[in-house]
Amino acid sequence: MNAEKVVLPAFPGNGIARVTRWHVKLGDQVEAGELVAEIETDKAAMDFESLHTGTVLYLGAEVGKEIREGYLLIIIGDKGTDVSDMIRETVETYALNPNLAPSMAGKAGEIRLFAGKDVPRNWRVCDGSEMMKKEAEDLYESIADVLTDKGRLTFRLPDMPSPSAGVNYIICTQDQY
Repeated sequence: MNAEKVVLPAFPGNGIARVTRWHVKLGDQVEAGELVAEIETDKAAMDFESLHTGTVLYLGAEVGKEIREGYLLIIIGDKGTDVSDMIRETVETYALNPNLAPSMAGKAGEIRLFAGKDVPRNWRVCDGSEMMKKEAEDLYESIADVLTDKGRLTFRLPDMPSPSAGVNYIICTQDQY
């Protein structure tokens, strides 16, 4: 059995998008070129067409929830194909698995979705917790202009609720390339 996964491609702007409408549901048959979703970014709204012909085996984004480039949008393939390994593999890669060094690169202040239990080095969960300036100087410098007291020794991380079970927003605390 065969299946193809489609991730949210890179696009101009801040890298954040929302699915505003799905035109398909699980189990639907689609043809390559058929409209499957409407996606909105900070720059534009666009139609998202299927790249493959087959059955919709997985829909990865809830309508209205923010997602980032690289997010698993949809899996299309032969009816009855088990896609659980494809989903798990993509989530682990997208989750910035610490064993996958290239996926850990980031710029201080960058926020990504994370679907894992071990937050990578130099990343923190956006839970509103307090940090010492000396723990994350790159991050502190990137957000110091929004702090009311720039001379503080501590600051708070953004407080961003989890978009779904097992998924959190994380913020890069130190530039990494």
